[in-house]
Amino acid sequence: MAVYDTHENLLQSAKDGLTTCAVLCDLSKAFDIIDHDILLWKLDTFYGIRGLPLKLLASYLQGRQQYTVVGDYRSSMLDITQVVPQGSSRGSLLIALCVNDLAKASAFNSTLFSDDTVLSISSGNCIELQKLVNTELQKVDEWMRFNKLPINYSKTSYMLIVPEASDFMTLL
Repeated sequence: MAVYDTHENLLQSAKDGLTTCAVLCDLSKAFDIIDHDILLWKLDTFYGIRGLPLKLLASYLQGRQQYTVVGDYRSSMLDITQVVPQGSSRGSLLIALCVNDLAKASAFNSTLFSDDTVLSISSGNCIELQKLVNTELQKVDEWMRFNKLPINYSKTSYMLIVPEASDFMTLL
């Protein structure tokens, strides 16, 4: 549904005569970087998960340790403070809940795909669009830094959708 919604929003903007900039962002190793304290704070503050349910989720995330073995060498045990366990529906849900408020951080239309995000914004004036995109990207960058979520710039790109291209968009 997220891909369909993105397509429809881009197509509608083109039909309305607007140029759209879409930024396709990829989070670096999303399962490995979610900060437990930030996630638990968001679950409490934004979603109202408190008391026993929050303690249950905290126990699911916290108290885990890891070490590395290379040959005969074993490193010391370290606490894990930023990993969401992979391979379960809970992991993907927790990542989605952690990044869900990105949509409130800027004027971009945000479509979230767990660790991938499409940010789009439209304008009838290309110069205004460029200024708007740069301003809103600064807000997104600030949100990402606050939430300790680095963007993988090698997998992040952008595209411009211009009104004249709307017939091409209907073919996709």
